[in-house]
Amino acid sequence: MILDSRTLIVVALMLSTMLGVALFLTWRVNRSIVALRHWAVANLLMAVGFLLIALRGPQPSTLELLASNAAIAGGSLWIWLGVRSFFSQPAPVETAGVLFGVKMAALLIFIEIVPDTAARVAIATLFLAVVSVLCAIDLLRAANWTSAVPAGGLGYILLGHAGFNVARAILTLHGGHLPHLLSPSTVQTLGFAESLLIILALGVGFIIMTTERLQAELRRAATYDALTGVFNRRAFLDVAEREFARFQRRGAPFSLLLLDIDHFKRINDTFGHQAGDEMLRSFSALALGALRQGDLFGRYGGEEFCALLPDTPCEGARIVAERLRESLSELVIEHEGNLIATTVSIGVAESRPGAESFDAIVSEADMALYHAKAGGRDRVEVYEEDACLRKDALAAGGKA
Repeated sequence: MILDSRTLIVVALMLSTMLGVALFLTWRVNRSIVALRHWAVANLLMAVGFLLIALRGPQPSTLELLASNAAIAGGSLWIWLGVRSFFSQPAPVETAGVLFGVKMAALLIFIEIVPDTAARVAIATLFLAVVSVLCAIDLLRAANWTSAVPAGGLGYILLGHAGFNVARAILTLHGGHLPHLLSPSTVQTLGFAESLLIILALGVGFIIMTTERLQAELRRAATYDALTGVFNRRAFLDVAEREFARFQRRGAPFSLLLLDIDHFKRINDTFGHQAGDEMLRSFSALALGALRQGDLFGRYGGEEFCALLPDTPCEGARIVAERLRESLSELVIEHEGNLIATTVSIGVAESRPGAESFDAIVSEADMALYHAKAGGRDRVEVYEEDACLRKDALAAGGKA
């Protein structure tokens, strides 16, 4: 059955317009994803192209033919631009310009010099096939990098779209004389119908990709500290609680370090909060580099950090803590011409079989950290129940 081509074009016009508006509104509330704006522009450009086709008479002028083809070509290239933007790839401006120029020049030849509707349709469909392949390559490459299922699925859909357009171009040329684009034809009807499906698939695919990206950002925001990029307190404690339960079942040792940057308030007060933020970032990066693979590190709050050392008894944890202290004592940052150095105090506690809770280990490490700071800072203290009790008693006696 041959459907009315103009009706299919009008449906494509409405679908592109609705998707363009939807993508634009989505971008308005998620401006960090610039690709949404590109895809909105792409759909609206193609809507303009479909509108110009729908308004054509049997003998369109050269300007009408070039304008409608330019709008649809520009829309398809803008889709590619959006895909590249979504995955933080350089904008393919030069390549896109060359493709656009070649298509328009070829169309002009078959409008003015050798008038041939079938050749123009073949050029337009081959152009869409090339752009679809370029988009598919970027989508499939990104899917391999990020394990993004929607991107990979959309890439394969676009490869299918490219193959369909190549076949459409061949069949159009093989079919002989074509009076005009909207002439009743099985090939053209299938082409317009497939265009509807690909417009819908792209719109839905882009929205799913955006939703996946936003969900990933929310998960990251809930897991990592925005300033330093390490685990935030909640995420660290969640993982540490699970590790505590696992090590308790195995009867294996693990140790906890609490680290506190010495005189951090002085850095903020003297050099400003930006200097303090830079110190926290540098401190976190250096600590991560000094820890072993498999150790867990997170920001506990303010200038305090935690490190969980699996399968590590107290003596091993003390050695790691001393290595951290020595590494961090060499940390110097430059801020507005000022060189700022710091040191760190570290409290160490070991989980013992039968310990009541992870909170108890945290309290012990906190007590050891308190004694490290009370003892002059820039030092490591290991929690030992009898020794800590004696120190607390001496401190209380001194106050009395």
